[in-house]
Amino acid sequence: MTFEEFLKLVVQKVGPNATFDLSRDARFKALENMLMEKGIASKEEIEAETEKCLGEIAENILKMPPVPIQKKDEHIQH
Repeated sequence: MTFEEFLKLVVQKVGPNATFDLSRDARFKALENMLMEKGIASKEEIEAETEKCLGEIAENILKMPPVPIQKKDEHIQH
């Protein structure tokens, strides 16, 4: 199925953001499957690397300053 076909079928059910997220998930799954089928990486290696990357991303996010909290009486300026 092409991306365009996927987009036409799925976007009406889950919206555009989720559709693009799901297409990215499918692409990663396809790459993982190809790596395993070609004997380049095992499922365990892929999972370990994924966990490593998740940890790195989480650490970077935790270092970010907190999101400013907007008071109820403040209005967003446009």
